[in-house]
Amino acid sequence: MNRRTTITVLSCTAIAGSLLAFLLLAVDWPPSNDAAIPEAVGESMAVEAQKLGGSSGNFIVIARDTSTFKQPAADLALASFLRAIRKGGGSISGLHSVELDPLRPVQVPSGDYMELLHSAPPGSVVVSFMGPPILTEEQRGQLGALKTKVVAFCSGNIAGAGELRRLFDDGLVHSAVVARYLLASSKSTLASSGGFDSQYLVISQPSQLGGATTGGSQP
Repeated sequence: MNRRTTITVLSCTAIAGSLLAFLLLAVDWPPSNDAAIPEAVGESMAVEAQKLGGSSGNFIVIARDTSTFKQPAADLALASFLRAIRKGGGSISGLHSVELDPLRPVQVPSGDYMELLHSAPPGSVVVSFMGPPILTEEQRGQLGALKTKVVAFCSGNIAGAGELRRLFDDGLVHSAVVARYLLASSKSTLASSGGFDSQYLVISQPSQLGGATTGGSQP
């Protein structure tokens, strides 16, 4: 193998590695052609929100802006959630669409999350389809005790069971629909088959996470 061929092979390997890293960081939904799964995610988020705020409660929604970068599964989940909430007699007091760089992990900027949690009316439920509040220790201290409840869809925006437990313990999350692979010992593959129950878990209390310890940085 000559020098030019070697350089070409190394360049292709680097590009492939970069693409893989992008997929692991920016992934929002496991690959699936089954519309029933994202619709079940939306329904589950609605059930958990209604448990916390009542069927006729006041809900504030955070969702990804898909007008530029299309994501049909995310749109299906949100539509399913809105239908379930309205069917139960609840009201959506705010729908915050967050425009996200596709090269960045799927999560709400911490400053935006802080502002929303501060301004949310007491007793309301914040429903995030873009993960939980990922805050620094300083921000956690500044936020103080929350006057609202938080339901989060976690599909690639937490480091694992340990981080999720800490969010529950800190009162930053009160219920979550979580991709199973995030809680597994190995995160090398994404679930790509089976129904909702095979891909996601509904966590409403930290005891469901077992004896997990705090995880490291986000994958």
